[in-house]
Amino acid sequence: MQSGSGSQFGLWLQDDLAQGWLVAHAQANRPLVCLDLAADARTSLTRMSQVLAQWVKTPGLAALHWVWVGAPEQWPNQWPEESPIFASSDLRFAPMHWPPPLLGIHRCWSKQGLRSVSLTIGLGDPDQLINELMLSADWLMVDTKQASASLAHLSHLVHPLTHWLSVSDDVVKPISVGAVEQTANRTTKPAVDPLLAWTQAQQKAGDQVTASNHRAVVIGAGISGLTMAAVLGARGWTVEVLDSHPPGTNSRHASHLAAALTPVVSGDDNERSQLSRAGALAADRFWAALPTVIGHRCGALQLQRPQTLKRWVDLEAVSEAFAMPQWACWVNAQDASDAAGMTLQRGGLWMPGGWLIQVARLLEVLAQMPGVNVMAGHANRLRRQAGIWQVIDSSAQVLAQAPLVIMANAADTNALLQRSTLWPIDDVGTKFRLTGLHQLAGEVTCLPAQVLGGGPACIVGGDGYVLPAVDGWCVSGGTYVRELSQTQCTPEGRQTNIQRAAALLNMPLLVDRLQTDDLPGWAGFRAVLPGRLPALGPLASAGCEGLWMQTAGASRGLTWSVLGAELVADALEGAPLALQRSLLNHILPGI
Repeated sequence: MQSGSGSQFGLWLQDDLAQGWLVAHAQANRPLVCLDLAADARTSLTRMSQVLAQWVKTPGLAALHWVWVGAPEQWPNQWPEESPIFASSDLRFAPMHWPPPLLGIHRCWSKQGLRSVSLTIGLGDPDQLINELMLSADWLMVDTKQASASLAHLSHLVHPLTHWLSVSDDVVKPISVGAVEQTANRTTKPAVDPLLAWTQAQQKAGDQVTASNHRAVVIGAGISGLTMAAVLGARGWTVEVLDSHPPGTNSRHASHLAAALTPVVSGDDNERSQLSRAGALAADRFWAALPTVIGHRCGALQLQRPQTLKRWVDLEAVSEAFAMPQWACWVNAQDASDAAGMTLQRGGLWMPGGWLIQVARLLEVLAQMPGVNVMAGHANRLRRQAGIWQVIDSSAQVLAQAPLVIMANAADTNALLQRSTLWPIDDVGTKFRLTGLHQLAGEVTCLPAQVLGGGPACIVGGDGYVLPAVDGWCVSGGTYVRELSQTQCTPEGRQTNIQRAAALLNMPLLVDRLQTDDLPGWAGFRAVLPGRLPALGPLASAGCEGLWMQTAGASRGLTWSVLGAELVADALEGAPLALQRSLLNHILPGI
């Protein structure tokens, strides 16, 4: 059928062939994943709008995922007015969720009733990003020049029933399956794919759309566990969360007044820098949409450390090499003082994406999200019978059961696997990262805001950190102590945190003014792996199907929590993953 790639593409979608594809996909009860390799972002967004116009008219199509990759400078700051998006005004991307023009893979969502739409954008070198995508496309659109060349480099993004389309200004036509198979057969695949378990989860998503299979148990009611439950619950899952100390007065975080999400930035934008950016953007989008205020985006300063200290880094040089000033930029001492609302003696990196989070309030809100049920109980071991995981306590009673279990139980992860005779894990022939899992104790101290002149207006970090005031207190922290069996606030830790605040805020007399033992605070454990990156994903060993984990957030649990939860939820629902393959490799339980 002769059609154009603009308005004529919409007419082509009304053709019997295209309509038949949509109806057949709806009958298969799977999400529709479209990968558009248009050279121009606006062209792709126009096509998306036209597909959406047909999607809303097709009963049974519950989810649509649209993917485009290209250069950051091609990405518009908002949805183009010439590309009207949804037939319904309720299906719109909120301006705050629109992907920013930063390197990486970005995601925004829209939802109307049981229907959801996602837009996944890869910004960077298109040829490199094609190899980084984690998806299984149902429709794959290439331009005419691409269609006439080898398609082998795309074969990892398709499945046997993928519809390939050649699209140009003059014609839209299917590419023959034979041509696709010939190029796919020439593709060299790795002998061992560490991401195979993720890929298999995405491919099986169509078999797990019934309500009975949309059930999960999360072990651990901390930041990671409750965020995981809330993200799944928002997508229609029923989630039971088990913890010995669930949110409330006896929670481990009951006295945890506030914490910070501060991005990590490196001059070469290494994997920690990229993962941190992905995590911060995901968290920003999620927290801003919560029904109750749990904090606010206040920005963060990372002050330049004196050259006399160990691990000195020239942050101005880092900013220049990083070259994404909208995410992190160097500011001098005056500009840093203006951002903090108080006189500082040093410049540093200004990161507007920093968040102040009221931890106890966040956990309470997450525990009350739709689909989430929090129960008190200790998971002593796991057992799988007939495809169902059972969580069993120390008296051999079944606490909860579901096809899916997600361990978000921090440093107890290894012990639970051992008690369940699931250790050691032969994770597709790779080294199991969790062998290095350990815990570090630490504490933060609450300082009276009036003593700090009201406190900083943003997060001020460097050697430690000081947070903006919450309920008249500014949290200062934090300490790191090895080989403790229990945590508590100590005079030594309190003094260390006061000294750090004095140095950061240029208040040399602060130590003398706060000579008291009755300052409130919070102490707890951090689960840590070498390299300080989390462990996230499914366990790939035989007999572990349906067993996932998210642990080892270290001191950046807020950074990883939403990103990890959304990656797991996307994989379970067959959606594209909003993270590069190479970055996902760094946070697998194996490797």
